[in-house]
Amino acid sequence: VGTNKAVTVTGNTLGGTDAGNYTLVQQAGLTANISPANLVVSGLAALNKTYDALLSATLTGAAAVTALGSDSVTLGGTATGVFADKNVGAGKAVTVTGNTLGGTDAGNYTLIQQAGLTADIARPSITAVTGITAANKTYDGNTSAALTTTGAGFPGMVSGDNLTVATATGAFIDPNVGLGKTVNITGIALDGTDADNYTLSSTIASTTADIIAAVTGITRNTANEAAIATAQQLDNNSAGSGTFSGSSDGDNAGGQTGNVGLVAVVGGGILLPAGVPDDEELRRR
Repeated sequence: VGTNKAVTVTGNTLGGTDAGNYTLVQQAGLTANISPANLVVSGLAALNKTYDALLSATLTGAAAVTALGSDSVTLGGTATGVFADKNVGAGKAVTVTGNTLGGTDAGNYTLIQQAGLTADIARPSITAVTGITAANKTYDGNTSAALTTTGAGFPGMVSGDNLTVATATGAFIDPNVGLGKTVNITGIALDGTDADNYTLSSTIASTTADIIAAVTGITRNTANEAAIATAQQLDNNSAGSGTFSGSSDGDNAGGQTGNVGLVAVVGGGILLPAGVPDDEELRRR
């Protein structure tokens, strides 16, 4: 290989009646270039993989080249494959680099890395969505539950990827008052920059929340002021029990004791939970 390489001409002959009167001189001063021949690597293949957010592709097979004639060349280096991008897909192009050429005649060749390799990147599974929470609510006769998904977790997600919850619907197991009630979550769907690179194995989950009693109000007056104050104190101290004096009609409640939990004051009256006995005169009917 080289440029402006001298070219020697031979083989011309002279004939004719007067040829003997001449000495034939072959043309001189000719030059030309010899360019390297392409030597293409072959023998490699790329393996399919499951999405890992990396570009790397695993190669298999044995890289090889075939030189011209008796030229002496060797193939060295380490072949490396990379996908065009990290995302899930079928028949994705894989670019090979890293092979090198050695040997006595290596300078006469241009090494061409193997081209045309493809492989698939498959979706991994998100086994479940965790961390969705439901808000407590006051009894309203239905099972609907308001959800918060900002703390959602995605087991199986590759570190550094971005996933969020696109949709989810929450429903209490029943509409009745209670603490720590099961909330069933359905219709979970993935969103986020990398959502297309995953499959969601389960679109359901569960959590818990409270349904607080929505109860009647007691009109505030002198007769029942002590009962209201007692109930408010119980509310401030969370669930407990207390002795009530006074009633909504001014009669003495007889010092009856009832279990009180989750008491709320609305407007001018106090709301008592359904847990207070029906014969309790403090309950406004």
